[in-house]
Amino acid sequence: MLVNRLALRYEPLTQTHSVKDILAEKDAELRQKQREIDRLYGKLAAASPLTDAELRQTLAKALQRLAQEERQGL
Repeated sequence: MLVNRLALRYEPLTQTHSVKDILAEKDAELRQKQREIDRLYGKLAAASPLTDAELRQTLAKALQRLAQEERQGL
């Protein structure tokens, strides 16, 4: 009986641990995407005839589209 209670107590910890792993993995993916966005923005800004404000507006629209696509994919 004691073993069953202990098993039930520790089961949520295992689930929490896996959720933490998933969150850490997603965080790493988002950081990698942000680095890629920053790199591409730098290339775009260097070669673009657009002003900084125009580039930022274009980037914001692209990020909104990306976020919408990711939400639809979930």
